[in-house]
Amino acid sequence: MPFPRFVLSLVGASLILWGAKGEVLNMPMIGVVSLFEMNRAAAWTLVSAAVIVMALAWLRSARYAWIAWIIAVGALSFLVKDLWGKVDLLAAGFEELKAAGLPAMDLNSIIAKTQIKPGAVSLGVGLVIQMVGLLLTRRK
Repeated sequence: MPFPRFVLSLVGASLILWGAKGEVLNMPMIGVVSLFEMNRAAAWTLVSAAVIVMALAWLRSARYAWIAWIIAVGALSFLVKDLWGKVDLLAAGFEELKAAGLPAMDLNSIIAKTQIKPGAVSLGVGLVIQMVGLLLTRRK
C-alpha cells in the first residue's frame, strides 16, 4: 500500500519543512529560536531526512524509510539537546548572579516563560504523521 504511505509522508514532510523554516521557540534571555540558527548541519539533516522518508515511501518495504525517519528524529533530538545545553549554561550564569546578590531568573522561570511557536508543533506533528504513514502495511 505505497500510495497512502506516500501521501502521509508527503504531508509530514511538508509540515516539517514549514516548521523548520521559521521560529520554533521564544525564550527569555535567549530570544527567538530557529532550527537553522541553533545548528545548521542538524537542521539540514532533519529536513533532508524528512524529504528522503517521502521519497522512500514509494518502495514496497518501508525499511529504508524507517531508517531515514530515525535519522530525522535523531537530528531533532540533537537540536533539543543543544538547546537544553544553552539553557543550562544560562541558568548556571544566573546562579552566579544570585550569589553576587543581583536579581536573576532561575531555570524554572525560564521554562515557564518560554513560548512554543507553531513551528515546533509543526515539526512534532510532521514526524508523527510520517510515522503513522510508515506503520501502514499492505493488505493481503
